[in-house]
Amino acid sequence: MRGYVLGPDGFAPREVSPTGMLPEEVRVAVQHVCLEPQDFSDVSDGVCPGGGLVGKVVECGAAASALHGARVLVPQVVACGECDTCRRGAATVCPERSVLGRDRHGGCAEVVVCAARWLTRCDEQLDLDGPLAALVAGPALRAYALFCRVGLSAGDVAIILGGGATAEILAMLASSRGARVARCGHDDEKPSTDYIRSQLSELGALDKPQKLFVLGNESDFTLATELAHPASILIEATGKGNADLAALHRRELSLLSLAYPHPDLLPETVALVAKGELEIGALLSATTLGANSLDESRRARRDGKCLVLSHA
Repeated sequence: MRGYVLGPDGFAPREVSPTGMLPEEVRVAVQHVCLEPQDFSDVSDGVCPGGGLVGKVVECGAAASALHGARVLVPQVVACGECDTCRRGAATVCPERSVLGRDRHGGCAEVVVCAARWLTRCDEQLDLDGPLAALVAGPALRAYALFCRVGLSAGDVAIILGGGATAEILAMLASSRGARVARCGHDDEKPSTDYIRSQLSELGALDKPQKLFVLGNESDFTLATELAHPASILIEATGKGNADLAALHRRELSLLSLAYPHPDLLPETVALVAKGELEIGALLSATTLGANSLDESRRARRDGKCLVLSHA
């Protein structure tokens, strides 16, 4: 099987071993895949990166034959769905979890293997154009999961620290529900607390508890802690930065985290886009998978977009 892997010679095509398939799993021929810069830092050696994707089911395990030939959206997490952790709604931290583009081949391979139970059919009322469908399974799903994690509503104060398509979509979702949104801009900007507080002042939200989303680099977590009004909630989604527990304790700040979005949220995310309630097409940067895809993913993120690749 052919796939693109990051190695000593850069991001290049090579022959890779196909992922084994269990009875409840299917093989999906990749049509379009999201690729973001952080995908290259998380991937294991020899594994093709690439998270949210859309493709066609070309082979089914004995317990998953109903999906043969279907066009499907594929989330990044592959969980067992049967253990106590999964049954309590925490499939993203399943002890048997694997992650497309990290532990097993992701969408930069020609074919991926995933559990049928987590797939969403992309047809009929939920039919979306290929690149747009991949964007839904990637940054849009992640943004919606962050949105649901804290339940933003009218009058809430949301501070979004970090750039890229996930931040853009999260801001759309928050604003659509009537939340007041302050943002830091792109990852390469280093906003001071004064920069954010000036936005909060304009919003009439300087002295109110906030929901702060940390989506960028290590310094964003420190900035979030400095900005947070007492009794605020910090939502960390990068795994970067060190928590100052004493600072959190003094102001009774709550800390939440999101490693990966739950795949059960994918049908809701697709529906928002299909019904026109979430317009994200302008965030697409679509091209063909190739040796320059790493640099292209960085440029897309700086522009507040997401690179979506098709296989030649």
